[in-house]
Amino acid sequence: MIDFIKQFLLPSSLITFLILAGLGCVIHKKTRRLTAGLLCVGGFSYLIFANGPVSFFLIRYLEKQYPVFSIDCHSTMFRDIVILTGHALPDTRLPVSSIVNSSSAFRILEGLRLHQAFPEARITISGYDNVPLLMKDLLLSVGVRDELILLENKSRNTYQSAVHLKYQLKDKEFILVTSAGHMPRALQAFNALGMKPMPAPTDYLAKMSVYDGHFLPNPNNLARADFAMQEYFGLLWYRLIARL
Repeated sequence: MIDFIKQFLLPSSLITFLILAGLGCVIHKKTRRLTAGLLCVGGFSYLIFANGPVSFFLIRYLEKQYPVFSIDCHSTMFRDIVILTGHALPDTRLPVSSIVNSSSAFRILEGLRLHQAFPEARITISGYDNVPLLMKDLLLSVGVRDELILLENKSRNTYQSAVHLKYQLKDKEFILVTSAGHMPRALQAFNALGMKPMPAPTDYLAKMSVYDGHFLPNPNNLARADFAMQEYFGLLWYRLIARL
């Protein structure tokens, strides 16, 4: 139910609802007066959230909170790298590099970069169902040893990943890899349980300046706004239920 509410509140979902509701009002004479208003609100919302600077500002605020992980700035020999999953679907017709989405691919790539610096570190992939396994297959295909890859596939969300990994990591310092826009929520979830993650953000969606984005609305900008608002709603929800 909560996931449905969060999805409904995303800009793209609200815009779709307003437009469909506006078109639906045409059917009945008593509601036709609402048509123009609903369509205008839906169109105006699209112009706002699908605008480059607006969507870049929303996501950039999240992405700039933690710096890129610099190997030269850390003297600790990390023994654990945790990668949170994105999305993946098995398809035997495709190469292993094509069955993960861009978020998962970027996270795997960052994990591989860190593994080259800490070759004996264990890589734990945390997520749900078969997505961790598919991401493991990608790591194996680029030469990471099987015994160094651990899977945790019972977590439907970020908080559950923290809960399920707490016993394994205990008081150890470890590197946490996820998308830059998702890092604030992920880091706070792990910190709330007394864990010691070091952020390694990747998969940046916004440019350095919000003014670099195109002012004309397009679906890519709307997707960025959706991702940003999902993270803001997630942070708010975690605070409301006292997880953070």
